[in-house]
Amino acid sequence: MALIDILEQFCYKKHTVDAGTLLLKEGTVETSTYVLISGTVEVTAGDVDIGQFSRPGDTFGEMSAIMKEAVSASVVTSTECQLYVIKDLDTLLLKNPEIAIDMLKKSYVRLKQMNKGVNFMLSLIP
Repeated sequence: MALIDILEQFCYKKHTVDAGTLLLKEGTVETSTYVLISGTVEVTAGDVDIGQFSRPGDTFGEMSAIMKEAVSASVVTSTECQLYVIKDLDTLLLKNPEIAIDMLKKSYVRLKQMNKGVNFMLSLIP
């Protein structure tokens, strides 16, 4: 079962936010995890544009929520977005291990993409 379906089943409230809304601020410790339903968000670290999320089910803020550490990037809505806000991710993951596995897989994909970027940058160094 997809993450969005599980959240809908548990009657999580859908939130609509305007374009330009700061959802996560780099360097702050966050306890909420966001699950995108629709729209697009931009991710930046410092002055560097990291990318964007636009697929239903994309999550952000989960690493800070799990690790209780500062977020590594800022996330701002670039369009009006609908999303779920998970306030207690630990409990949701304990009750639904399939969500934990899905998030782990997505984190692996992100790590692979980051490694590709780092390797490319290293290849430019003479």
